[in-house]
Amino acid sequence: SLETDLELPASGILNVFYDHVEQPAGFEPTHRDGWRLVWADEAAAVEAPAPSEATTFVSVGLEATQTLTIPGWEEPAVASLFPPHTDRSDAAFSARGRCYDVEEAWAEAFEAPTSSNHQVGGWPSLQQAPIWTESDLVSSGHTLGTYLDWEAAESFRSREREALWGLLLQIDSDDEAGWMWGDGGMLYFTMQRPFDPTTLPDAAWMILQGG
Repeated sequence: SLETDLELPASGILNVFYDHVEQPAGFEPTHRDGWRLVWADEAAAVEAPAPSEATTFVSVGLEATQTLTIPGWEEPAVASLFPPHTDRSDAAFSARGRCYDVEEAWAEAFEAPTSSNHQVGGWPSLQQAPIWTESDLVSSGHTLGTYLDWEAAESFRSREREALWGLLLQIDSDDEAGWMWGDGGMLYFTMQRPFDPTTLPDAAWMILQGG
């Protein structure tokens, strides 16, 4: 019943699976084996127990709340407002400082979560750089684990394709649930627009960013 930028169907169950032991970061195409998104028709879905060899966690109930999200200063959408981190000039530091002031004011005005921040849609709460390049390139078969990998894949980048990606689901580390992604990090499940759950998981990707 809440509004998102995803245009998801009004019914259905999204099942999310992740290898919490190996914790693939999403920088290699083979990391697709470490996660799954499975959409199910709630009218026909049947709950199944976890396999005996799987680790299970406590069940934690969540209540959805409508909120507003804003892009981080490194997002392409605001690139014209905030200089990149490679710009070490006084003017650049001052401009980025204004962004931090806006983020603090937003967090106070919209009561941003101070603990676990699970989220559907909107702008991700990034712990590192934007995740759209990795989503597009790695899902297409490119490895981005090293600086040399990034250089080799640069010619395959497409700003137009990257702009089609958006956040489907953000899962934070959560002490109550017993989840710890890296060093207090986040899982970001992304998907190409238009959001069509019937194309999962082929049109989706997963990125882990550590704290």
